[in-house]
Parts: sequence; structure tokens; C-alpha cells
Amino acid sequence: MNSRNPSGRRGCLFYGAIVVAVFLVLLGLGLIFGISMAKKVRREFTDAAPQVLPASSLSPAQYQDASERLKEFSAAIRNGKSASPLELSADELNAFIERNPELISLRGKVHVLLEGNQARAQLSMPMGEIGLPVFRDRYLNGLADFHVGLRDGSLKLAATNILVRGKPLPNIYQAQIREQNLAGLLKESTNASAVLGKLDSIQVTNSKVRISPKAPNP
Repeated sequence: MNSRNPSGRRGCLFYGAIVVAVFLVLLGLGLIFGISMAKKVRREFTDAAPQVLPASSLSPAQYQDASERLKEFSAAIRNGKSASPLELSADELNAFIERNPELISLRGKVHVLLEGNQARAQLSMPMGEIGLPVFRDRYLNGLADFHVGLRDGSLKLAATNILVRGKPLPNIYQAQIREQNLAGLLKESTNASAVLGKLDSIQVTNSKVRISPKAPNP
């Protein structure tokens, strides 16, 4: 009687092949799902062109006043002098974005909305600039809440709860965008860098941004 069992060996190979085939099918389905999801997001949540954001209604005289207050505040803390906290309205911030050369990287991309203690903004962001190069030729035109934080002289400005056409952006993309610090767009501003390290806090309160300096060294 032959003790060898070729059918058993073939059975092992057969079932092994089935496992590999099933894995490849699942992998293929995952890729198809990923591509399908990306196409859905591209179609439903992005646009081929940027949205035109509202303009600030600040008059030239009001802009001049806000600019002088900002210059005086910045000069005082750079020179180690005491200064009262600086408060800026959403309209003043939007005017700075529109007219201040140091904020040109935000121009046309962010329109600030301050509501009580919440920072919000209308966005028109090139997707490639916010960590999603797969959509680099598309724009995210929507509305987002913002977390504003300051730690060790480093400003954190992160978008959360992003809505596009009244619908929340899928979590997988929201998570990627939350990791992006939009304050990084200000990195070329040497004046901002010199001032941030001397600030104690940046908060949104009573529909204004309140910037508080550290106490000057005695």
C-alpha cells in the first residue's frame, strides 16, 4: 500500500492558493474603494477654481488706526516695554490679510469670522498646500472652526469641523487637515517671529482676538 498522499499535498497548495487569491481580491477591493472614495471627495467637496472671499469693510482711516495700534504694541514688546493686551476685530484681521505684505500668503485663502469665543473662517485653500497633494489641482472652498494656540513662542492655527456645501468633510481628510498648522504660512514674516516669543497668550473672546504680552523682564 502506497503511504504517500499526493492529494493531501495538493490540498495544502490548493488552500494556500485560495488564501493568496482572497488576499489579492481584498487588496484590490481596498484599492478600488480608496480610488472611489477619492473620486467622490473630489467631486463633492472640491472645486476647480478658488472661491472669491468677502472683502473687509474697514475704511482707510480705520485701517490706519488698527495698523498704528499693532505697530505700537509690537514695538513695545520687542523693546521689552510693558504693553496692554491688543484686541483686534475680525474686520481688522481681514484688512491686514488683504493689505499687509507680510500676510500675502493668506490673501484670498482665509476670511476670518469671530463669533463669541469661537474663531471661524471661510476658506479657499489649494489642496496641495494643506497636505493633500492627490488633489493638488483642486480647491477646498468651505467653512471651518479654528483652534488657536500659543506655546513656547510657537503659534498653532488648525482648522477643525470643516464644512463644504453644508456637509462635513469626511473624517479621513479632516484628520489630515487638522495636522496642518496654517500659521506656518506666516513663517516668512520676520516681524511675527520676533514678537511671538514675547507673547503670553492669544485668545478669542467677545468676538475679538486678544493678544496678551508676557510681563517685561525687570
